[in-house]
Amino acid sequence: FNVERAKLFDRQHKQLAVDREGRTSKYNSYSDTEVSLTPNETVYIVSYLLPLKTVRNAATGEFTFSWHPGYTSNTSSRHAMYVLEKLHNLNAKVQICYIGWLGVEVAPEQQDEVSETLKRDFQCLPVFMSTTQARDFQDFTDSILRPIFHFVAPTEPEMCTTYTTHHSAPVSEEATPAGPRSPRKQDSTGSKWLMYNKVNLMYVEPLVERFNDGDVVLVFDMELTMVPSIVGSRCRSANVGYVFSTPFPSSDIFRMLPSRKEIMRSLLNSDMIHFQCFTYARHFLTCCSRLLGLEYHSIRGGLAQVNFNGHRVQIRASHVGMDTKTLVQNLTTDPSVREHKALWRDRIAGRRVVLGYDELEPMSGITLLLTSCQSLTNLFPSILGNVVWVIVAIPLTGSDGRQLH
Repeated sequence: FNVERAKLFDRQHKQLAVDREGRTSKYNSYSDTEVSLTPNETVYIVSYLLPLKTVRNAATGEFTFSWHPGYTSNTSSRHAMYVLEKLHNLNAKVQICYIGWLGVEVAPEQQDEVSETLKRDFQCLPVFMSTTQARDFQDFTDSILRPIFHFVAPTEPEMCTTYTTHHSAPVSEEATPAGPRSPRKQDSTGSKWLMYNKVNLMYVEPLVERFNDGDVVLVFDMELTMVPSIVGSRCRSANVGYVFSTPFPSSDIFRMLPSRKEIMRSLLNSDMIHFQCFTYARHFLTCCSRLLGLEYHSIRGGLAQVNFNGHRVQIRASHVGMDTKTLVQNLTTDPSVREHKALWRDRIAGRRVVLGYDELEPMSGITLLLTSCQSLTNLFPSILGNVVWVIVAIPLTGSDGRQLH
């Protein structure tokens, strides 16, 4: 939240540029007025999961909560959770409010109490989903969105079961000992794409109840691609930023998604879209051009701008940095670090170490790392016995608590 980003978020400081001949230009420029976030303003952080650790007492049924990065126990991106954790430090400058799912189902009679506790102690607005809703939502993101956003085309049966409405076959009347059986109604469960939209709407409802003009809304990752359009229709004065912690595929891959245009139009309701590197931003701009026929151009500050129905969307590419101060502090003061250091010093015994740190899921690239290790040993057999490969794999669990993959 430096001055330049605040200028981009605040529409009041946007003005049309005027060229040398006094004509208004289609390109945007921004005034040099100092812009800062005040303690009275609110930044809403909307993410699939809240950065909280939730524990339920099996005996009493009560919940206890604590701040937690979250990436060791669920399917949320660890990069996104790292950003969410660091945004918590902005509480001294501005009001921070988190919106997301707890990762567990909460009974209806407990939802009011849980909401009040999270609002009072953690500045969090929870989204309550049933086990069925969470399962269908995760199935859509894991089987459709996640492969496509990682440049893998899903299979045709997956598309059919996700975007079609399933009906059970009608049952004819049959004689039973108790009399004739009445016809059973068709069971329409709806498509998982409709469930995905319904869940995205559930994430916006807590925001609408508390929103004030000019508040900033930051939306994270592919689980909530439809949130910007819903926020734009219900909170027109919101300053919406969308952050991609995942890759963005090329247009050849993204066009395989049946809901490609709906997702693109929703994302373009944001004021700024943030990507991890320029390649992903370029893929997004190409999709805007080829799928929607939109024009884009570069503006000062290293940004790209897309004009969507008169709305100017800023595209930015920059990496998530490391909090080196906290990292060095933990390395020098955490006693568990010293214990592991001594343990690995004895096990390595002067050999070189190749370290891999990935989530335990098919898109993480663990298989490519193992293949590269095999190729390296085949090319240089002399390194055998002198190199140690250490692969740290983070297990992921679904909404039902089962380990995935």
